[in-house]
Amino acid sequence: MSLLVDETGNLATSPTPGSDQGRTRMFDNIRAEAADTVADLLNLDSSAASQVRDFVESATTVPDAFARLDANGDGLVTFEEILDFDRDRSSPLGRFLAIVGTEMKLGAANENVSALPGVTLSSLQGDPGALFFSFDGLCSLTKQFVSQDGIAVSLCAKLDAAKAAASAGNLGAKQGALQAYENEISAQAVKTLTFRRAITLMTLAKTL
Repeated sequence: MSLLVDETGNLATSPTPGSDQGRTRMFDNIRAEAADTVADLLNLDSSAASQVRDFVESATTVPDAFARLDANGDGLVTFEEILDFDRDRSSPLGRFLAIVGTEMKLGAANENVSALPGVTLSSLQGDPGALFFSFDGLCSLTKQFVSQDGIAVSLCAKLDAAKAAASAGNLGAKQGALQAYENEISAQAVKTLTFRRAITLMTLAKTL
């Protein structure tokens, strides 16, 4: 947001040119890093991929996570509490949180980060598993990671087929479509997406 003072002393505001694109890019970068971090954590345990959706979608998971982040127990979770949760940059979570702070440029304008308002548990809405552990979420991430639109469309078509098969209760067809997705991702590694991002997408596909 840009602030302008006219010749009469009136203050006017207007969107800063490029700010919307910059904000979108910031959140895309954070989502990409979050996906890589989740994949890294899932790959620490061979049984995690098959269990993570049930865990994330459990009614107790979000309240439990909120309570752990709410360090002072005041019913609000702030930016500072989130960033302070793990300051160890050698851990996957600590490294991710450091990247979040960098991407959001928290404190870059000398603002008091500790004074930024927190959120309540009741303000958290939506399906916590939708971003990474759903067919639509994985398709969206695929489009972000794959550099050629045609390849991304082909990959998402396989995810759509797997989603339709799952809805119809056809587990064999679902697994076939997901395997075709993973095979194409593997073939595109270091061509239309990086090897790391290929691993991330294939790992998340195993959770579906």
